[in-house]
Amino acid sequence: MDSQGKAKVALTFALYQGDQLVRRDTIAQEMCIRDRHWEEAASCFKDIAFNNTDNDAAVYAAQLYLESINVLTFHGSPNRSTCLDDMIVDVPKFLDIYCTGDKATKNEEICTIFAKVQCDIQRLRAQRIIEDADKGGNNALELFEKGGKAYFELWEKYGATPLRNNQSPQCEHLDEIVENSARAFQAGHLIASAIRARTCLLYTSRCV
Repeated sequence: MDSQGKAKVALTFALYQGDQLVRRDTIAQEMCIRDRHWEEAASCFKDIAFNNTDNDAAVYAAQLYLESINVLTFHGSPNRSTCLDDMIVDVPKFLDIYCTGDKATKNEEICTIFAKVQCDIQRLRAQRIIEDADKGGNNALELFEKGGKAYFELWEKYGATPLRNNQSPQCEHLDEIVENSARAFQAGHLIASAIRARTCLLYTSRCV
């Protein structure tokens, strides 16, 4: 391992030392991101987020981890679509660790970000299903149905449910999500489901 690598390991280790976590977290971020070592940054912040949950700074490490993973997934060279699988597993854990009980109020702003990230991840999963369906094959109709349901469940969870509770929707681009649901159902020859989705798109109050 070169001297730069050793410095990163030492710095990562130091992040676990008591009250200096916030300060040392910032140093790690600047060091890793400046040199475009996104993978090291992601690993560093993930360790902090999962192993220092009682520290107030850990929730910010979780956010920085997701930002690093996002860069690797969509802006890395080459792009690493497998990083999306990591987010699929980790974001629900962050919501459970940092956004339940008293922590939900304390971390409200970041928890809102986590919820939107989870919605985006689930939207991308639905998109993957439809992309597989578009390839044709014996199971294409089944995949269109699965993708349509995945999209519509997003609307139910992040759109309809908050609205029923007089809260703001918790996901962006819900109109697009419902439209994609309708198109998937139609492609899967599920006309009633497609009509239901389009009704929600046109008359939101009927689906809340």
